[in-house]
Amino acid sequence: METREVILLTVSIVWSVHIIIALILLWRKRYLDTIRYRSPGLTIVSAISSIILIINYVALLPSEKLPCFLNLWIASLAQPLLYLSILARALRLLFYYKFSEARLAVALNQTEKSDYRPKSLIKLFTGSRRKSNGSSYELHGLTDSHSQSAPSDPGSVLQDARPQLWGFKGNDLTQNWYYRRRYMLSGQYISTVISIILMFHLGVAFVVQLLSTRFVMNFAAVSEDCMKGWEYYPHDVFACIYILICFPYLVYQLWTVKDAYGIRIELIVTSLVSCVGFCIFLISLNIDKNGTLNQYVPNSLWWGLPLMVTSFFAVTYPLINALRHTFSFSRRTSAETEFSMEAFESLLSNPIYFENFKLFTVSDFTVENVLFYERCRNVTLNTREAELNGNRINLVPELQEIYNTFIKNSAEFQVNLEANTRRALVDKAKKNQFTVDMYDQAAEEIKMLMFRNTYLRYLAHVKTKRVDWEGKNDLYV
Repeated sequence: METREVILLTVSIVWSVHIIIALILLWRKRYLDTIRYRSPGLTIVSAISSIILIINYVALLPSEKLPCFLNLWIASLAQPLLYLSILARALRLLFYYKFSEARLAVALNQTEKSDYRPKSLIKLFTGSRRKSNGSSYELHGLTDSHSQSAPSDPGSVLQDARPQLWGFKGNDLTQNWYYRRRYMLSGQYISTVISIILMFHLGVAFVVQLLSTRFVMNFAAVSEDCMKGWEYYPHDVFACIYILICFPYLVYQLWTVKDAYGIRIELIVTSLVSCVGFCIFLISLNIDKNGTLNQYVPNSLWWGLPLMVTSFFAVTYPLINALRHTFSFSRRTSAETEFSMEAFESLLSNPIYFENFKLFTVSDFTVENVLFYERCRNVTLNTREAELNGNRINLVPELQEIYNTFIKNSAEFQVNLEANTRRALVDKAKKNQFTVDMYDQAAEEIKMLMFRNTYLRYLAHVKTKRVDWEGKNDLYV
């Protein structure tokens, strides 16, 4: 073997082993939010496809060790699978964000009409329909007359985090387009669609092999000239459809998505690198007729290197983020600096900061947690107000509504509780034992969940965006 072949083979093997190790670690941490919202199953599929293509384009093709028919089948299977897994991950991210937007919008509309808001709380939101679009909800008029540290223009506090809440109608989440089609997020649906498309690609490859004399099933070593014949025209056309139509549309759809995990940036970078890399690869194949360039840089390397970049952003980079989040939580908790339960409770008790935090949960995909905590807190405040005023208030309808909205199996805003806690609440609901303290344990669990996960990302968001308002430093006490 030549020196160049040894180097390329070594690089492809080392890189593939590194991706496999990262995949194993990633799968072990799939329960973390930073990994879970990246669709670990689809990530594994895209990574395996990348490994196959990297070995093929970086090691085998330059050394002329792969028969034409095998290269055709690898390209016809692994490359569409890589593209489809990226598109499926982008679809899931888009749905997660739209779900979160719609949930907050519906909750705000319902809050405006609720009879169970504590009178001691200021009316924080007023909703207005934009004239340009009757389906959008704009948040404004945030006020807090009880807070001495409130800014003179409280509405400006949300200027940086204010979402554009599209795709819902009124108070009914079932009217949301994305919510009605949530079945598209299921693993069975995605795997079925991907399988059908792959069968089509394999069918085209089979027809090409039948019509071509160069792609008969023999294991003779071949050169890269196999990729310059008409047999690869269907494959190249399909690849151009993915990279010139599907990926640009993906980038367009994700451009307005805001997520606290950096998934959008990863998918956009992956899409752009794939587009540019494959285009350069096709150009190099067609302009290097005499193989002059191939003497120094193999044509297939122009596609192999972008594949290595995409696999890094699909596997290694998310794993680094997950480990950094775990380490950051441990370090901040032990050091007790800039991150404490006292600071978090201060945020929850301040209406200005709490509403800003609530808006952030849209991009964190955890809006149901903060909404559940808010409803439970309102129950507690209503009870205290009634006791102070010597009045009686019937909170059973509100307690039942909280159960139907957040606890039961078919709840639209179902929160993630411990099994014992959920079981206890279900038993009480079956016995119709709705008491004002029944959600105390659940609210405490959700509070700790927000503290350990959402709050840490919120602090990073505040620092990154350089949000500036009076009293902001109180968050880091």
